Amino acid sequence: MDKERNMDRMNFYYIYSRISMLSLGLWPYQSWSSMMTLRSLWIIQHISIMLPELIKIYENRGHFNLLIESLPPFTYNIVMAIKFTNGVLNQRKEIEMLCYYSHRGKSLNTVYIGLVAVVLLSYMLLPMLPAVLDLINPLNESRPKSPLYMVEFYIDQDKYFYSVLTHAYITSLAGVLPLFATDLLFSNCAHHACGIIKILGRRIENILSEEPALKRSYKVDDEKKAIACVIEHQNIIKYCESINSLYTTSFFLILSISIGLMSVTGFVTLIKMNEEFKDCIRFAMFTFAQIFHQFCYYFLGQSVLNHEEKLKDYVSNFNWYKASPKTKFIIKFMIMRTLKPTKIRAMIFPLTLENFTSLMKTTMSYFTVIKSTR
Repeated sequence: MDKERNMDRMNFYYIYSRISMLSLGLWPYQSWSSMMTLRSLWIIQHISIMLPELIKIYENRGHFNLLIESLPPFTYNIVMAIKFTNGVLNQRKEIEMLCYYSHRGKSLNTVYIGLVAVVLLSYMLLPMLPAVLDLINPLNESRPKSPLYMVEFYIDQDKYFYSVLTHAYITSLAGVLPLFATDLLFSNCAHHACGIIKILGRRIENILSEEPALKRSYKVDDEKKAIACVIEHQNIIKYCESINSLYTTSFFLILSISIGLMSVTGFVTLIKMNEEFKDCIRFAMFTFAQIFHQFCYYFLGQSVLNHEEKLKDYVSNFNWYKASPKTKFIIKFMIMRTLKPTKIRAMIFPLTLENFTSLMKTTMSYFTVIKSTR
């Protein structure tokens, strides 16, 4: 009964990850035919938007402003493709790592989904503003229409504007699924790491029995608790290293691309300030979404690091004078390992808030360089 209740609670806390991964065919417990069908559909729709974007980029190669404007959506879709590929390669390993539930993690996931949805809908709906204004307050001539993405299908863009826009809407909604699937799963893994580190800290505090240490039975019990804590600490280190092995390469690629992407979208926002205000808002929100996306990665990495460093405090505050010599000797192994806490990394770059500020400084430097070329 308790096992069923725990499974129900786990399903509740990880419902967002499960739904998004099912939609992409990344959930390891769905049928093979369903998995292959959904994966194929996502790949087809993604190619259907990336290929026209690439054609348009090629056609805009001689026009700097148009080229810069057409790059962000294409680069964003590359990032989504990386996330999807990472999910396909590591799906079963990732699910096996989810053993505990986290209420705090689910709350943050809800906030994350809400903010992404607001930015995405705002970005998608603003191109419809001229059509809405034509209905509410018509002019002698129709207001100019702006596409969601700069693409080239070799058709009359004005005549088939709404068909192209509908295709862009469908691919945008489908394209964001890897963002939810991989990021929410990483969030769950990071919160799980924080939770088990916190549990270990509590166990370290309670290693010593309240009975006098001179009693042989209690000394043996304390030593068993100390050994169990050391083993659990080793398991936590392996778990964090597993997170790194799953995500470090994709994180490095995404973070490297994001530096240039944020610089370019910031520059496009600056250009649009003097042209179309609604487009300025669109790209400004897109830039904000990228910054928030990167912040979430670094915040979760910092959370794991903070819990690791707090574990060092738990071990340091251990009541040594009450412990038996053997218990002290056992705990020494943990002390040595806590001096070098495990960090969530993007290859060689630890995901910490300090490095997030460095990322933003680098982005601003690239933004300044791009701006100077105008």
